[in-house]
Amino acid sequence: MIMKIAHSLQKQICIVTVEGSVVGKEVFKLGMYLTTLPKQEDLTAIVLNLKDTTHLDSSAIGTFLILFHTFQEKGIKFVLSQLNRKIVTISEIIKLDKLIPIYSTEKRAISSLTALKTP
Repeated sequence: MIMKIAHSLQKQICIVTVEGSVVGKEVFKLGMYLTTLPKQEDLTAIVLNLKDTTHLDSSAIGTFLILFHTFQEKGIKFVLSQLNRKIVTISEIIKLDKLIPIYSTEKRAISSLTALKTP
């Protein structure tokens, strides 16, 4: 399945949805897409919704970690949401959930990010 990427904005939070497999050259495509978002918008956070993502390879996970640290240096929060059961299992095994915040729903991710911004 060919990967499809889309995004929407809720104030200064960008929700990026990915459909299909994030493997091989698609990882680079997604990384470039995510990297250009802060330049286009005045963002405080990015939620990467993986609800319709069927596969991730190790380079995708590595890219997520690099993006997490890159955005963190710029003051932008980066979180994952709605991972399918197989990807959740993998993230728990490699302890990805200890490095990048992962939320069960997009709504919970947005609520958490909104709560972080309020004094």
